[in-house]
Parts: sequence; structure tokens; C-alpha cells
Amino acid sequence: MPLKGEVLQVETGVILTIVTGRIYCSTLSKLQAALEHLTGQPVLHHVMSDAADFCRSYVLEQCPWAAELQEDPGPEDPFLRTTHAIVPIEGVVWNAPDPIAAMEGVVGRRRTIVVVGS
Repeated sequence: MPLKGEVLQVETGVILTIVTGRIYCSTLSKLQAALEHLTGQPVLHHVMSDAADFCRSYVLEQCPWAAELQEDPGPEDPFLRTTHAIVPIEGVVWNAPDPIAAMEGVVGRRRTIVVVGS
């Protein structure tokens, strides 16, 4: 996990995905890496939207230009591939949802969830 003040360069598309809730990033793994960097803890795929909601105001503090974006960039816009530095959130801890409860929200309570391995 990141050290205090450690910088991560992320694509503009990742920043816009966190800020707007719309997918602008080229891969979800880049979004996941940014969320893990910001929160300082693992972020599973099924809770990435919760983590992004938590991180939104912190990302806007670091990238205020994202709130002022007026035009929706197209998927091939080179602007989405430019990079910006972000640092981890300090002083506040993201309480990730319980993974089993979160999966119940995805698959429903009437399905059987089997956890294999460690």
C-alpha cells in the first residue's frame, strides 16, 4: 500500500471516472489501482463504486479542473490518456463494506455464496 504522500500518476480518464461516476478510463484495473492508492487498502471490483464515492471529494481537491469540465470527451479523445498526480487520502479511513454482504447485494440473498481458498 502507498506511503504517506506517495504520488501515483493516473490517466485523466480515471480521474473523470471517479468524479463523474461514468466510465472514462481505458481499463478497470487502472481505476482499481487508483482507488487502492487513494484509500490505502485493497478495493475489490464489486465495491469500486463505493470506494469512488468515498474518494470523489478528495480527488476534486487534488484535481479541481475535473469539476469544471464542460465538454464530454469522446472515448478516443487523447485528453483521457494524459496523466495527473494523486496522493493517498490522509486522516480519514474508508470503511470497505463486508465482502460477503456486498456480494449478497450483487447475487441476492437466495443464492449460495461459497468462499474457496484463503
